[in-house]
Amino acid sequence: MTTRNNRKTSRQNSSGQPLFLHLVCVIFSLAIGCKSSTAADKNPVISASELDYPPFSIVRNDGSADGFSVELMRAALTAMGRKVIFTVGPWETIKQDLEQGRLDALPLVGRSPEREAIFDFTVPYLRLYGAVFVRKDEDGIKTPQDLKGRRVGVMQGDNAEEFMRRRKLTDRLVTTRTFEEAMQKLAAGKLDAVVVQRLVGLNLIERLQLDNLKTAIAPLQGLRQDFCFAVTEGDKGLLALLNEGLMVVMADGTYEHLRTKWLGILDRKERQRTQLLKGVAGATSLLALFLMLLYIYQIWKTHRSLKERVKKRTAELEIVNSALQKRSKELSRVNDQLSQQQIFFEAVLENIQDGIVACDRHGILTLFNKSTRKFHGIGEKSIPPDQWADHYNLYSADGVTLMRKEEIPLFRAFCGEVVQDQEMVIAPEHGKRRTLLASGQVMHDRNGRKLGAVVSMHDITDTKNAEAALRKERDAAEAANLAKSIFLANMSHELRTPLNAILGFSGMLAKDPQTTGNQQEKLTIINRSGAHLLAMINDILDLSKIEAGRTELDPEPFELPRLLEEIGEMMRSRARSKNLMFSLETAPKTERFVNGDAGKLRQILINLLGNAVKFTDKGGVVLRARTVAQGQGLRLELEIEDTGPGIPPKDLEAVFKPFFQAGSGRDSKGTGLGLAISRSFAKLMGGSIEAQSSIGKGSIFQVSLCLSPAQAEAVTTAQTWDPEVIRLAEGQPEQRILIVEDNPDNRLLLTTLLTQVGFSVQEAVNGEEAVVMFQQWHPHFIWMDIRMPVLDGYEATRRIRALPGKNIPIVALTASAFRQQHRRILAAGCDEVVHKPFRSSEVFSVMEKYLGVRYIYKEELESRTAEPRITVTAAMIDNLSPEQQERLGRAAQNLDIAETEEIIKEIRRKYPETGKGLLVLAREFHFGRILELLNRTKDRAN
Repeated sequence: MTTRNNRKTSRQNSSGQPLFLHLVCVIFSLAIGCKSSTAADKNPVISASELDYPPFSIVRNDGSADGFSVELMRAALTAMGRKVIFTVGPWETIKQDLEQGRLDALPLVGRSPEREAIFDFTVPYLRLYGAVFVRKDEDGIKTPQDLKGRRVGVMQGDNAEEFMRRRKLTDRLVTTRTFEEAMQKLAAGKLDAVVVQRLVGLNLIERLQLDNLKTAIAPLQGLRQDFCFAVTEGDKGLLALLNEGLMVVMADGTYEHLRTKWLGILDRKERQRTQLLKGVAGATSLLALFLMLLYIYQIWKTHRSLKERVKKRTAELEIVNSALQKRSKELSRVNDQLSQQQIFFEAVLENIQDGIVACDRHGILTLFNKSTRKFHGIGEKSIPPDQWADHYNLYSADGVTLMRKEEIPLFRAFCGEVVQDQEMVIAPEHGKRRTLLASGQVMHDRNGRKLGAVVSMHDITDTKNAEAALRKERDAAEAANLAKSIFLANMSHELRTPLNAILGFSGMLAKDPQTTGNQQEKLTIINRSGAHLLAMINDILDLSKIEAGRTELDPEPFELPRLLEEIGEMMRSRARSKNLMFSLETAPKTERFVNGDAGKLRQILINLLGNAVKFTDKGGVVLRARTVAQGQGLRLELEIEDTGPGIPPKDLEAVFKPFFQAGSGRDSKGTGLGLAISRSFAKLMGGSIEAQSSIGKGSIFQVSLCLSPAQAEAVTTAQTWDPEVIRLAEGQPEQRILIVEDNPDNRLLLTTLLTQVGFSVQEAVNGEEAVVMFQQWHPHFIWMDIRMPVLDGYEATRRIRALPGKNIPIVALTASAFRQQHRRILAAGCDEVVHKPFRSSEVFSVMEKYLGVRYIYKEELESRTAEPRITVTAAMIDNLSPEQQERLGRAAQNLDIAETEEIIKEIRRKYPETGKGLLVLAREFHFGRILELLNRTKDRAN
């Protein structure tokens, strides 16, 4: 009981009561603690001071405690004949020490509800307010609400931390060990604001010379700090001793001396304010004297005219009386109108479709309209709220749980809540179960007295049934989409797996020097057909991803003009083969380095330009490009114009639909997916594709895409050549490679590819064999298929990663093209993913990356024994027959290496020098140079 009384008294003092109440509090504390104080021993009081809370608690250079609060406690205890020993430490540590009894008292504790639960406090000896400090260039923090979302610093365990967490002014609160650390972080820009007692902040700014800081807003009234001495809870003797000591130092002038010494800045401001108040008081006294004289004069003047006013007022009252009689008649008429309106409103309530229910100020039901009675099947009954749910069968939205009284909309409204669209279910014993939306509020008269509450109930049963039906249809559609995705994933795997073997072995045979020219031609056809089939599979998968909403952007920095030039060069070759003109027009100020999905941009351009060349028989194709600034980003604007046959107006939108192919003589080759995929990619990149066309004149496709600027150093140049590996370089240790693949054809392909260049290879047909072989053979690298019987690649990888030697490279081989499976593979522990069908150069490049091996390339061997380079000229091409020129041009246009080399072999029999020079150009993939020489020859002939 004594403890509660002390706390109550202290709370009253901290609320701003007059000084004499503080004294009463002290005397009361002394009275209850005198017995304990008398019996107290003379042992020194053990206390502690914070590391840095100037000017109240500071640490001297010799490590001892000092400051206003420290000296004040020392003076108070000295006055009572007791000694005190101070240690220093972080606030959180010394607060915990006091709480656990390792300390007797603390000199500087701001009183708060949280701390009253664990400490007893003396009367406050100083009251100050917190403030918000910011950098001088900060203009966005003017109210406490502006701290929302800001990085705000406080000292750990300080009143400021408790205040900020209680008020929830920010979700980015940063705690520090001291306020010095917080203020330094603020000055360095690592915090946006610091909340601290104002005088402490000013002292730190002056001492640390933080000239770029200022106070942001007026003192925080909610962060009032009543500084007290705190003792362990229940130590009444020491509490009384400290209270008595405070009275002594306040009475003998010691308090004022210490205040002047340590709080000089604040005292000067207080004296200035006192002088200002004295001046205002003097002026107020003169004004009061003047007003008093004015009031006396006004009374005299009023008394003089009182009789005349009485006479005049009597006449006015007669007029008012007449008006009141007239008003009485008017009120009678209004009452009649109100009665009619009441009848009207009752009729409305009885006939509206929504249910209306109300209760009076005692919570007794007073109104059930017709719709409400229909919902419940019964009328209102004067029963208390705790019986409403059971009597009227009121259930929560799940239709199963009977409502508690506190959940019933009418009771919530009666308690003062505003109820908005609360879903509930009424299940009468003899009637239709209904789902309702309830809304309502409490009712007050003009004087604010509660009249009761009213709730409206809207029947949404049919809507809920329709929603349930839609959910069922949606679930069925999602199940169908899932089945389609599973089917496509399986089909992709089943098609890509044999394609991997077809393209891999045909490519390997094409590089075999024993392969004849005729065989080379057939292998080229196999490769071309396989690549075409792969492109069709990719188109179908792209469309499936788009329809399922699974297509994602893969942005990266790239050089835009270079990408346009590469695609332009590709299309220029195709156009020449049809005797068409092709031109690339890039605006002068086009941004060079940009960030975006280069792969999707490339696919859009290849689709649009490929169609333009394919459907144009004479004239030409133009690609125009420019970039336009758009806020912080860029807008890429492309225009593809051709002189083809044009598209009928009715087909301008239809051409963007999947599988649509315009008729009237257009080439029907392809899947009909290119434009649909291109438009979907454009939308995904924040842009669009639009088409204009005139029959017989041509078409224009306009593309707009969103990009962003990039730094030149962020752009990496992709390798554009595909070197052929002959063998491993000499002087390297043995490299053991484990191939885990259930398909025998693909296993043979990869084994052959690796063994012929010098790797040591072992095979496993499933994940279980792979784990065993990993433990027995200790490979340096693992190629891991994903879909396998017995144990798949996911689980095999996870098991290997749990064994000794687990850090070896594991690269997945998969026929899946879905990104989410890619992420799942990496999550299982694979280092990288290679998709089937793979290129041999891709396999060797990955192994070079992870094993650091060195290769001998075909080009390197040829360069060692190369004959002097022969430069082919247009004059040398003139010597070839027209038939040879035509065949050579066709093979170079189709990038057909085998056919090109076969023709060059014929040329070498008659023109050895020309043949050697052309062979060098062909093997270095300079087909553009070959076509250029052929075109010069044609121009000269014309």
